[in-house]
Amino acid sequence: MINDLVDLMLEHVRNQKHKDLRTYESRGEIVRRELGSRDVEALTPQGLESWLSDHCRTSATFNRYKALVSLAYRQGIRNKKVTVNPARLVPQRRNRRAAYGS
Repeated sequence: MINDLVDLMLEHVRNQKHKDLRTYESRGEIVRRELGSRDVEALTPQGLESWLSDHCRTSATFNRYKALVSLAYRQGIRNKKVTVNPARLVPQRRNRRAAYGS
């Protein structure tokens, strides 16, 4: 289950003593709540992109959650829990910056 990958990702972030641990924990809990009961091999790039599009209002938030899910899958691959990372096939969203001075 994706819950297991979220646990591995959070353990990795804690071990790295990441300065933004609370952000990883809060986003990890959202991913856990929304996707946690799914089978890790059943999540497709299209399913992930659809969830991200529904959940995230901005491109930056979309990219942050995509990166978090990708990190969780990378840790799953390192720990032989999963063989493929569907987040790798989800394209990044282009950030649209506001035009200042216009």
